Amino acid sequence: MKTIKELDELIDREMETAFDIWGRYHNTHELYAVLLEEVEEFWQSVKENNPDYYELIQVIAVARRAIIEFCSLK
Repeated sequence: MKTIKELDELIDREMETAFDIWGRYHNTHELYAVLLEEVEEFWQSVKENNPDYYELIQVIAVARRAIIEFCSLK
């Protein structure tokens, strides 16, 4: 089991890698498509009775990037 700090580091690395490869999301439609793809990949692994929890790291990374890139939190 990983600590919260270790999980945050994994998520941050995933975000940085995706950003380095693809750059910023162009719009929220693209963001949604990427998020949906990651959720579907996790769901597929669940249906095969072999959950790939790394896919959840990717889901969190996409969601966190969305908040950073599109949300003005007050």
